[in-house]
Amino acid sequence: MIEAPVGSVVVLPPNVPHHWRNVSDGMGRMMGFVTPGGFEHFFVELERAGAATPEAILPIQNRFGLVEIGDGPDP
Repeated sequence: MIEAPVGSVVVLPPNVPHHWRNVSDGMGRMMGFVTPGGFEHFFVELERAGAATPEAILPIQNRFGLVEIGDGPDP
């Protein structure tokens, strides 16, 4: 587990299973960059489908090769 305070940058190589979780009581934000381009279409499809539940998101995840790894261990 990596604890990343406000302003941190975390870089991952391709195909590394990962997730993020806000462990504070305050609001959390994450900004991600994915290269090469194309993954932004995942978010476009989520919006277009109105996918707001795990069941609705799963087929879109599958089309983009995303694998659910769960919440991971508790901190």
